[in-house]
Amino acid sequence: MSKRIIAIVAGGDSSENPVSLRSAATILENMDKERYEPYIVEIEGKNWQVHADGGVKAPVDRNDFSFTVNGTKKVTELPERTAFLRVISV
Repeated sequence: MSKRIIAIVAGGDSSENPVSLRSAATILENMDKERYEPYIVEIEGKNWQVHADGGVKAPVDRNDFSFTVNGTKKVTELPERTAFLRVISV
């Protein structure tokens, strides 16, 4: 069974951006890595980027919510497929 690629969306344009990113990091740490391949996707204005292993950041294609890491295109599960996790700072 292949792992589902999950985007944990965080960030934003407010002063709560760092809080959102810390919350996303906590979720990432606690996800079942045997079942999922989770990534934090940081959104700030029109800049959408994925946080990959080793501190690597890559742009996210907003057309299909995909990104390329180490030469491999990754396509995340989309909300209508019920595997999308969104972190919101309130």
